[in-house]
Amino acid sequence: MHKLVTKIKEQKILNHKTFSGNIDDLLDLRDEVEFDSEWMRVYDVLKEHSMDEETEKEIAEVRQTAFQTAYNLSDSSDIAACVSDDFEIICKAYVIGLKDRWMNGLVKTYVQHGFPCCGRMEVSEADVDTAYGSLFGDD
Repeated sequence: MHKLVTKIKEQKILNHKTFSGNIDDLLDLRDEVEFDSEWMRVYDVLKEHSMDEETEKEIAEVRQTAFQTAYNLSDSSDIAACVSDDFEIICKAYVIGLKDRWMNGLVKTYVQHGFPCCGRMEVSEADVDTAYGSLFGDD
């Protein structure tokens, strides 16, 4: 997860393009049932799995870095909180090896410098390991 922290700090994952558009509109789109229900579905799956203390620390570091970077780029604590929460579920899904179309779409949206929200996220059958590799790997 240290590679992910570095990528976030270097704005290889989060950058100004991620937060292009009206912040309030982006947040409203995340509140739509289609996005929110899928986010909660994945969250509920992940909370069934416990993480060891070291993994929890690493995830906390990713969350903190994602929050700070998103806040600096968007000047919105609401957006930063969403990004931090997203990176928590991304990290947990990666750790347990969750294979999920919706999670694949969430990861791919960030890899492509987008902000995941209803109507702007491509959910696909592509190999989620490839998407995770884009975040956690050397590329």
